[in-house]
Amino acid sequence: MDSISRINELEDELDDSLRSTLGRIQDEEKLNDLIIEQQKIVEDLERRIVKHRRIIATIQTRRNFLVPRIHSVWPPEVLAEVFLNLVYECFTHKEYYSGPYSWIKATHVCRYWREVIMSHSTLFSYIRLSGQRFPAPGRSHRLSASTPLTIRIGGIGESCLDSWKTVSPLLSRAKSLDIPTPPSHFVWPPCPNTICLKWRVDTSIVNNPSQKTVIDVLRNMPKLRVLTSHLGTLGPVWIRLPIPSTLTTLQVDHSGTSCGFSLEELGVCLSTLKALVVLDFQGLRPSSYSSWSLASPSRLPPETLPLLTILRLRGTLRGVVDFLNLPLSAVSVDVYITYAVHTSENKDLATLSRAVRAVIQPKSSNSPGPHIMTCSSLLYGLDSDTMRADFCGMSGRGHDQEIPVFRVQFSHFEYDYKTQLTSFAEAHNNLIYGFRTMISSAQHLIVVEDISMPVYADLIWPALISHLPNIRSIQMVLNGPRRTKPDETSVFAMAKLLPTILDSHHLTELDIVWNNDRKPEKLPLLLLDNLTKSLSIRQAPTPKLETLAIDRNLLALVSEDTVERLSSLVDRVIQK
Repeated sequence: MDSISRINELEDELDDSLRSTLGRIQDEEKLNDLIIEQQKIVEDLERRIVKHRRIIATIQTRRNFLVPRIHSVWPPEVLAEVFLNLVYECFTHKEYYSGPYSWIKATHVCRYWREVIMSHSTLFSYIRLSGQRFPAPGRSHRLSASTPLTIRIGGIGESCLDSWKTVSPLLSRAKSLDIPTPPSHFVWPPCPNTICLKWRVDTSIVNNPSQKTVIDVLRNMPKLRVLTSHLGTLGPVWIRLPIPSTLTTLQVDHSGTSCGFSLEELGVCLSTLKALVVLDFQGLRPSSYSSWSLASPSRLPPETLPLLTILRLRGTLRGVVDFLNLPLSAVSVDVYITYAVHTSENKDLATLSRAVRAVIQPKSSNSPGPHIMTCSSLLYGLDSDTMRADFCGMSGRGHDQEIPVFRVQFSHFEYDYKTQLTSFAEAHNNLIYGFRTMISSAQHLIVVEDISMPVYADLIWPALISHLPNIRSIQMVLNGPRRTKPDETSVFAMAKLLPTILDSHHLTELDIVWNNDRKPEKLPLLLLDNLTKSLSIRQAPTPKLETLAIDRNLLALVSEDTVERLSSLVDRVIQK
């Protein structure tokens, strides 16, 4: 028994020894792995140290041993202007640029460049802050102590708190501000030098500024001349705020909100802005969508804005027409109709035309012009499919309002209902007809369209040509479908347009642009072959087409014989 017990004890000791040995082996393996990992870290750090030493040495060399002057004959004022353009590009770039002043690398080119840069404080007056990454105010800002600053803060809400802390002591020197809504606890300092304010008001309730915040901002900018903002999110309150009478440009966006005030209230508000030159209203809605109501014109102040030159309106058809009842006159009018314009509203297009014509008035007999008139409509059909048309033109002097350039854009989203297409075409024909007296003298036509709608060949293009008897040049920008290839029927319909287009007796220039990333396939064969046939049958008194500008991607896919044939029928063929 003693022997057996002894053997069992020895076996237990052996097992313990084996487990201990295996544990030490595993620990040694882990230690070796840890040593290898640490060695890699050390090697990486050594490489970084070597790299940083090399960079530091290079910088020291450039600073201490800059050549006096590279081969350049630019005078200081010209070179400074080049640098200023570079700074402005860095400042206005949509993406966040690396470093507060990445363009400053130009100071390491030569001593002459460095002296020019350091002697122009304007170069250091552009400050851009974005989120948590921002340049601290340092020597560069002190260099521009005598120069007003242009400050832009990116982001919204909590993401730009550090930016506000950084920029707070600099606001008193700001000439131009591009900012989001400041934090609720932010104390706005006086800004006696601020002339331009672009206020990106978040439309969400969380970040919507309070009335007190808006009042504090406006009262601290006594010299403000340009105000761009979504103040419409405040509702009717904003027109009762202390808007500086020094304003020359006012842009207010009501998109996504209810206007909530009458035209009479708006007229009284605008009557205090005697210096206003540019007025831009977006998101206008008629009374059926909000409490917007048409006041009696007799109760509105006459000549509300005596210096108004540019008037831009964006909203529903009725909302814009209602706004045009204000006693306003402007040299330039830009109207953009949004939301649904159904065929039942076509009768309002004539009203819109008369209202626009009533507003466009030269300020004097020597008014230089040009007058600009834009009318766009966004149509909603079945299944929320969308179709759109843009009309714009530039008119000459005086009350005749001749328009030498007329631009029309048609597009849709895979619309397949023939009856609705016909109604769509009729609606836009009525719109063209409503402005026929203003476009009849147009000499240049720009057409942007989807080629996948054959209805253009039958309805819309004939209406365009019939109301443009003096047309001399046409630019066709073909936007093929982005997701699907144009079918043969659509392409053939597009090609069928050419005889109608070329039928104008005054047409001398034709420009065809394929504005699509998708490689054209059947389009060039059908389109260019039909173009060749149409050109070959043109006879007197129709003049010979002088210039044909065509996308080189289209010409590359047709035969050389077709290209030679086109060249023989046209005085000049330009490949773009």
